[in-house]
Amino acid sequence: MRRSLPALLVVTLLGPLTPPEAAAQTPFALRVHESIERAVQFFRDQQGPNGAFGNGEAQGLAVLCMLEKRAGADFFAPHVGYDGMDEDDQDRIRIAVRNIIDNDTAFHQGANPYSYGTGNKLMALSLYAATGGVDDVGARVLVTTAIENGVRALQGTQGGANFPCNDGGWNYRTPSANADLSTTQFAAAGLAAAVAIDEDAALALERLPNALDRNQAADGGHLYTSCSNFHEPSHAMTASGLWCYRIAGVPASDERVQNTLGWMRDHYEYNRQDNWWQHSFYYYLWAAAKGLAVSADDGISSSALVSVMRRHSRSSEATSPLTRTASPRRRSEPPVGGGRGG
Repeated sequence: MRRSLPALLVVTLLGPLTPPEAAAQTPFALRVHESIERAVQFFRDQQGPNGAFGNGEAQGLAVLCMLEKRAGADFFAPHVGYDGMDEDDQDRIRIAVRNIIDNDTAFHQGANPYSYGTGNKLMALSLYAATGGVDDVGARVLVTTAIENGVRALQGTQGGANFPCNDGGWNYRTPSANADLSTTQFAAAGLAAAVAIDEDAALALERLPNALDRNQAADGGHLYTSCSNFHEPSHAMTASGLWCYRIAGVPASDERVQNTLGWMRDHYEYNRQDNWWQHSFYYYLWAAAKGLAVSADDGISSSALVSVMRRHSRSSEATSPLTRTASPRRRSEPPVGGGRGG
């Protein structure tokens, strides 16, 4: 049965679906579209016979790139998803999904997950399933069963109340004293995407703001680890903090979100970043795009807006298109042994 993505995740994963007004194919939009087409072709050329896009844990990001590609060259063109792909790309994606399931034990055994890898691959599996992907791809288990296994695995490695600085966050594999915002972002994003298939995935997101609150600095920026003086707030981590607050359901008008947006506004850069880890520039752009896309004015009157505007000196505003509503469904298949492909 087809599932509908929840409203916030429709925009987080696929981008805004309803344009505020008709958008033209501008020269800039055409250049962006051509760049994306070249990137997608790169992935087609790189994919091996087993479905993998080279080595490493970022297989889900390649699948997301292909699923999220827009059908046209204006910024409000629909994203193709699985249903909108031609048969050749659908074949490529099915093979990639099979490879992801068979090579990550969190998906076919419910084993201990690697937050970065399992998180980004759970995003991909969920978007694949939510946009019409077939359940049986010949993997060790069905796609929906793999999603449920991944959800349970990530829920099992979330920090708990016994870690005051990691109550609701994640680390690379097992919880430690301080939440790692970088790994937390991917675990949380995977779970948020999976809500479209397994609504119980949202349970872990309820405690996520606990870790984020302990991660936010006095100036609104976000740190790499919670309750820590390990480096200053950075572009990459502050953008990640924004996205995590929003997928956890914290309103855009909430003072914590406004403070995060204020930091991003006051430190805005598009061709560089402030970060001790200089290899994360594109990580910053990706997280910022995801976070800003779901941080439109939510229409809730809040004193937070006034206090933040007093605190920050600039007057520019971060805006994004509106979202639409949809409802998640619950799956009934059991995890781990819920079925397998041919």
